[in-house]
Formats: sequence, C-alpha cells, structure tokens
Amino acid sequence: MEPGKKLKVEKLPVEEGDDFSFNEVLLVAGEDREVKIGMPVIEGAKISAKVLRQGRAK
Repeated sequence: MEPGKKLKVEKLPVEEGDDFSFNEVLLVAGEDREVKIGMPVIEGAKISAKVLRQGRAK
C-alpha cells in the first residue's frame, strides 16, 4: 500500500466515511528497499485507511 492509493477489499465492519486500521501487517517494504517480513505479522505495524464506499461485487 502507498499513501493515497485506493484498494478494494471485502466488506468491513464500519460505515462509509469512517476510518479503519489494518493491524495485522505481513510485509513492509520501504523506499530504501528495506523489507520486513512478519513471523507471522510485524509487531506494531498498521495501515490506516478511510472507507470511501461499501458495495457488492458484480
């Protein structure tokens, strides 16, 4: 994930416009090409997002 990037995921337990945090991050790759791989997750890492829209797959 990169800042400003949009991502489609399965329905989340929040309303449109709400913020959501993904707390189980499996891999982080920095701009300096440093890669961290979780065993199974990276302790303390999280991704914050805003739910733009909720919908069903077509």
